[in-house]
Amino acid sequence: MKPRRVHRRTILEASYESVCEALLSPAVMQHIARPLMVIRSADPEGFPERWQKRRYRAKLHAFGVLPLGWQDIDVGFAEIEPGRLYRGRDRGGGQLARSWDHRLEVERIDDGHCAYSDTVDVEAGAFTPIAGVTVKLLFAHRQRRLQKLARNGFRL
Repeated sequence: MKPRRVHRRTILEASYESVCEALLSPAVMQHIARPLMVIRSADPEGFPERWQKRRYRAKLHAFGVLPLGWQDIDVGFAEIEPGRLYRGRDRGGGQLARSWDHRLEVERIDDGHCAYSDTVDVEAGAFTPIAGVTVKLLFAHRQRRLQKLARNGFRL
């Protein structure tokens, strides 16, 4: 089945630098996904403090209780235009989403605001239409939580 594309953009009340730094934190990823999705490292050591360019395996639970299997998180990131445009990418996949190509982007607006966007192409076989709707709801939730976290100075 053809992948479904989901795109969502928001404005964050935070500096470009603070948003880029926050996105390198697995703890921020886990925080903004909760409580809809609880993401835990499959590695007994847990996730690192900061993402590195490599593949990680995660265990996913809807609402913290319903096991959804594993998902690989394949982290990549680059500052395209220093001080103005940052892009991250997760080319993962797992038991539910066979293919998961998540691109995130941070663009400076001014010293206290930036645009943040999530774009994902997800393919889950016969469940792709359901996965598309689920990802749309999850990203709306994540971005609301990210807005609140940004206003709080990214204090977890």
